Amino acid sequence: MTLVEVADLSLAWAECGVLSACSLTMRPGERVGLVGRSGSGKTALAHALLGYTRPGLTRLGGTVRVAGHDPFSAVGARRVRGRLAAYLPQDCASALPAEHRIGWVLDRAARRAGVPRAELASFRAEALEQLGLPADLARAFPHQVSGGQAQRVALASALAAGAELIVLDEPTSGLDPGTTEDLIHLLRTAVRQAAMLVVSHDMAVVDRLTDRQVGLTHGRLTEVGDVVGSVALNSPRRPGDSPSPRRAGEHKACVVKAEGVRGGPGPEPVLRDVDLTLDAGESVAVMGSSGAGKTTLARMLAGTLEPTAGLLWLNGSAQPWSAARRPVAERLSVAHVDQDSRAALNPRETVGKALERARRAAVRGGLTPLPATELLGAVSLPPSASHRRPSELSGGERQRANLARALAAGPRVLLCDEVTASLDGATEREVLDTLATLRDEQGLALLLITHSAIVAATADRCLMLTDGTLRPQAAGRRPPRRRAEARRGTTSG
Repeated sequence: MTLVEVADLSLAWAECGVLSACSLTMRPGERVGLVGRSGSGKTALAHALLGYTRPGLTRLGGTVRVAGHDPFSAVGARRVRGRLAAYLPQDCASALPAEHRIGWVLDRAARRAGVPRAELASFRAEALEQLGLPADLARAFPHQVSGGQAQRVALASALAAGAELIVLDEPTSGLDPGTTEDLIHLLRTAVRQAAMLVVSHDMAVVDRLTDRQVGLTHGRLTEVGDVVGSVALNSPRRPGDSPSPRRAGEHKACVVKAEGVRGGPGPEPVLRDVDLTLDAGESVAVMGSSGAGKTTLARMLAGTLEPTAGLLWLNGSAQPWSAARRPVAERLSVAHVDQDSRAALNPRETVGKALERARRAAVRGGLTPLPATELLGAVSLPPSASHRRPSELSGGERQRANLARALAAGPRVLLCDEVTASLDGATEREVLDTLATLRDEQGLALLLITHSAIVAATADRCLMLTDGTLRPQAAGRRPPRRRAEARRGTTSG
């Protein structure tokens, strides 16, 4: 018996092929991994199982059937979406309805499965308990839960609706190692009968969650071994792949200094006594468990969230926490690449317009920003990306567009919140090398908020945020950083 049957599916954006005659079958209860480079079409294929294509994509041919239903037809879509099949996106928090509480989301899914109204309360409590979520979470709104909790809520909703197929798009992106382990265990135990398509660039996760793996390369499905060998999906950085560290005794101007930072978005301060300094050209990694306050710290430094206490200096002068009250030059000197790239970009604005708006701001501040094509190339995006809106990009492409926009303003400090979490290993190395070049050539200071030991190993210092305080992380041997000249291919041997 076949649950999913994709036959010769072809999708294109403008005149560029995205999927070319792709065919895939899945049996009931089967777990399949789908891997490939960022922008290879993984999410496009996953969306097609629910009869959806992003704006700008055109279906040129082929068929899709889920339990015999065509999700691209009106009748089939009603039967498949949210009932037979559920899609869990990379950023579950922003995908949940912001105006409704978590309990409403679960009740709606249960009603789809035919649960009587009188039994909704007990069904909801059981669904939350099954996925290790507290019962009082039902009263929370999506913006009040962590990324890991939002993912579990989306999974609970899918299971409550009785989904026979669950499509997970980068399920472990941006999660700390402990939360990743919990999620993998949950998916292996709580999802018993439903089939799963796991879309990821992390082969370690795919191997542990799936029975077989297929890959996308150049728009075609192929054996996963061929894909891994050709694009190095998540291979670690090799010694010598990183830019060069600061020499002993070298001193550079302090561009960011924060003292006694306390506060957070909720009634209880998640940050209690945080001190941080960042020099020009320096890279500092901040690690910590999900919910420790890493994103809160980044938003405070960016000026979009004010602490209840603490002092801030930028480029040697005391500054207010609110970006709106900072002088224009200091406002432009700090750029923030948020982990929620969907919310960070204007959905009605093309990438090109977003870049030009940031470039104009830099020009008004007396800077000379890079041309838009060079900015896109620096983050491994083609020139054609400038004509697309955020909804027409994959998650990894959207995050890179968000990074390009931040660089367009010519900042002296770049706050990167899980900037490589949605990228495959090869693209991650390209982005990190670009940032390393900017450090060496322009003195760009980096604050890397990450759960990745690979990303943290590229930093000069690593700090751990625990119990509301930053502490130096005990460092193992980190790979040496190569010089910018080596990245440009001018070294010998």
